[in-house]
Amino acid sequence: MAHRVRIYDRGGIGLADIRVTPECSWVINDEGEGEFDIVVTDENCREDYLRFGNWLLFEFDNLEPWVGMIDEPQEWRRRYVRVRAYTPDRQLFYRAVPRQLMLSGKSGNIFKKVINLCNNAEPTIIEIGDTWAGGPTLPKENMSGDNLQRYVLELAKRAHAEWSFTPVPSSGRLTIKANWHKQQGIETNFPLEESFNLADDNHTLRRQNKVFNELWGYGGGVDQIDKPTAIFSDAESEATYGLRQGTYTYSDYSTQGSIKRALQNRINQTKDPINTYKLSALDISNTFSMIRQGNIHPLRMWSVGFGIRTNVRVMGMYHNPYRGRLELTLKEMTNDSTE
Repeated sequence: MAHRVRIYDRGGIGLADIRVTPECSWVINDEGEGEFDIVVTDENCREDYLRFGNWLLFEFDNLEPWVGMIDEPQEWRRRYVRVRAYTPDRQLFYRAVPRQLMLSGKSGNIFKKVINLCNNAEPTIIEIGDTWAGGPTLPKENMSGDNLQRYVLELAKRAHAEWSFTPVPSSGRLTIKANWHKQQGIETNFPLEESFNLADDNHTLRRQNKVFNELWGYGGGVDQIDKPTAIFSDAESEATYGLRQGTYTYSDYSTQGSIKRALQNRINQTKDPINTYKLSALDISNTFSMIRQGNIHPLRMWSVGFGIRTNVRVMGMYHNPYRGRLELTLKEMTNDSTE
């Protein structure tokens, strides 16, 4: 697979094209990682090029581009240097949440404010991109975590939304668009199938997720008596797995109705185990060009479980150029899946 690797400085100015073989991963709502080895005799093996905070852009013939910030650990050895980078989430990690930050409104607008906060501290090459304007209006709430990366993760959980970063190279410069989605990807009929485009590996099906089928929610208030409460349950799940109760606190939800709606969204994700698959795809019949983060594909297998015919969503990808495979993390979709 042909590829191109370019280095940019913190301000997005191109420094060099380098001849290396990169590995990288894409993960929905989490950091992806990239790495490569560069020999110390290469003219581009320079401290100012490989400096923490510089940007890398990997471009491929048939995979989506990967962009990331150089960071630790970096290993200098006698003959080569191993360089590591992380998707632009890492830039948000290095931004502290302002004290008592409490934002409210549509999640997309909150996301824009987070990107602006990131750039107010020190300008970066990250800009606001496509932004989903829908979803519920979120009340003010102190979110966990001490950096903007954690803040965005908690925001996405509240809004059942997703984010991504898109590199935009132009005339020797790089900018990065920060996008907020209701859900990434598209539904496609392109199959992932044994004896066609899935490698003959040790296929893995993992059933996971703590099952909760009766959720108790608590809103804000001085004490338990003052707090609005609500309960939401799923009878079918309870009949299958027995009663499994869980509790959630929504500190700034002030009405029973808003808490109940939040619980209803939550129980769709907790009432059943989640089937996930670890598989490797081969680039047969243009497979790599069809696979993107968030895409939904038919999955057909007969060597795992009792045979599998289902639809799965691409939640993570790892490109291993040395094996010629695209390692996939797939999540089974159900009729009431709310990503």
